[in-house]
Amino acid sequence: MKILNLFLLVFILSAGIAFASSADNISGWAWSDMPNGSDEVINPFAGFVGRGAGWISFNSTNQGTGVNYGVNSDSSGLLSGYAWSEHIGWITFNNFQLSGCPSGTCEARLTRATGVVSGWARACAGTSPGDCSSSTARSDGWDGWIHLRNDSDGDGIVNTDTNADYGVFVTGCNWNGYAWGSEVVGWIHLRGTNYGVLGSAYACAQSSGSDLFSRNLRVATGRLKAGEQVTYTGEIRNRPGQALSSQSTARYCLDSTSDVNCLNGVDGTFLGEFTVPPLVAPTNYTVPNSNPWTIPIGTASHIIYLCVDVYNTNLESNESNNCTFIPPFTISQCANGVDDPDPEDTDFDEGDKGCHSDFNETNPVTYDYADNDESNARCSNNGYDDDGDGYADTTDPGCHTDGNPLNPASYDPLDDDERDIIFREIFLPFTRLFASLLGF
Repeated sequence: MKILNLFLLVFILSAGIAFASSADNISGWAWSDMPNGSDEVINPFAGFVGRGAGWISFNSTNQGTGVNYGVNSDSSGLLSGYAWSEHIGWITFNNFQLSGCPSGTCEARLTRATGVVSGWARACAGTSPGDCSSSTARSDGWDGWIHLRNDSDGDGIVNTDTNADYGVFVTGCNWNGYAWGSEVVGWIHLRGTNYGVLGSAYACAQSSGSDLFSRNLRVATGRLKAGEQVTYTGEIRNRPGQALSSQSTARYCLDSTSDVNCLNGVDGTFLGEFTVPPLVAPTNYTVPNSNPWTIPIGTASHIIYLCVDVYNTNLESNESNNCTFIPPFTISQCANGVDDPDPEDTDFDEGDKGCHSDFNETNPVTYDYADNDESNARCSNNGYDDDGDGYADTTDPGCHTDGNPLNPASYDPLDDDERDIIFREIFLPFTRLFASLLGF
């Protein structure tokens, strides 16, 4: 009897495992059973008859509570992290815990271009300490090794081959096929009629021949005003004449230093990632609204990007057109929460006369948050006739200290009342006429 008290050992030693994050990109369930449907001779403990390792969870999000764990594929396809079996505990995919495997390359890896999964995993209960801290196998002969692929004749055919070759493979983002755990574990099936293992991002296989590009990036909700929130939306399109794309991921970025850096996740603030379904050319797909961005106070410049296929799940005919962007912009003077350089006051936004079409800061109807000029002095408001005399700004006598619109030296652009020398405006023309008649 090789694993008597194994399950008690699993729970005692599981505290020694270093767990992965629930943010890992492989999730779902696999099922393990012995090939003949009966493992009672090998595994009699607790009455687990004919069940192998039972249900295997690849991510703690499957269960909703408890310790965070998961299996992850990085950008090169190297697998890491832990899965959890209801019967045998932790199964490691960490390369540093897989040295000394029975044959071939030990590391667990997804070759994304082909969808082939190769290498080994290991049930930690099969190591002598029971927690994968040592590669030494148990003394009763069970070593915990799980083979992810065996293509003995190298023909690339597994699971249906006449020589009983087997293997795990990925189509799109669906993980499928069989792994073999020999004694105790038996067959591990990664997908059945009501269960399966699912990847995302770098845990998906690549397809080829499509050409995805993003376009029509725009504000979806809200307005560009300091302290308020906006969201963005855009479209993804598979260019006409191209092959069906595989599932991909779109990402919104704020203030990345380049489209490439948004695409590769190098810098900027991410405003959300969203799954894009497979697209038949030339289908359009509208990306869900981005996460909200709270507009900051100030005059800084900003840029928004939308990039598709950020995890390179498609080998495209053109890899240079995955991103679109809204060119660098600043929040308008009447919405940025600061008093911009208008010399006549210290007001800003809706409290500034210059941000209202009628220059009345108490009238909310006339407030224009998109106005990019806070200037509001009645004598320098860009040709607006404030007092209805037919003159404006430099041509209005009321904007000159001497009432003479022909005297540029007397023009006062900071004068906020075109009517402040109404007497001169009304009577000056008559006095001039009277003087000319008298010959003065």
